[in-house]
Amino acid sequence: MSLMETTQLLGNVGEFVGAIAVVATLAYLAVQVRHGREATEINTNQLKGEAIREINNTEMELTRALRDDHDLFVLLLRAVANWNDLKPQEQARVHLYLHAYTRWLETCWNLCNQKALDDRIYNSREKFIIGLINRPEGGRVWWDMCKPIFDPDFSARLDRRFFELGDDIPLLLDIPFYAPEHWQESAI
Repeated sequence: MSLMETTQLLGNVGEFVGAIAVVATLAYLAVQVRHGREATEINTNQLKGEAIREINNTEMELTRALRDDHDLFVLLLRAVANWNDLKPQEQARVHLYLHAYTRWLETCWNLCNQKALDDRIYNSREKFIIGLINRPEGGRVWWDMCKPIFDPDFSARLDRRFFELGDDIPLLLDIPFYAPEHWQESAI
């Protein structure tokens, strides 16, 4: 074998080894990318799980406030039925609660927009607040006064939902324990 043939053979062997090295490197990178995707998916699922837990914990705190404070519960129901029937001090108290609840919903909406919260979870929470405050003489009076303090896109979304659903969402009528006979003083 001549020197030229030997050099050519070594070149061919080198190209073959190089090709195998490229294939091995690509296979290694493919495995790493897959592991990276799996790790990212696991982290994303963990973050979503934590978001749902925090949402539920906050919702429980907001519910506990009403459960533990009968006067606040009654004021809230009176306010969402007819805002102007409350004294200014009562309105202020209900405002603090509705502000906290609506701010929490706005946080849920932001998480949903960031894909950290599933749409159906957000929609179920939104449905409740819309049903609670969608009365022109009640909760909507509060909403119209206070919506400028919320994210404009969030406020526009709720306004669209109010418009789509109309003025009479009978949450207080459809859910028995919100009916006046269950919370008026004579029933207690």
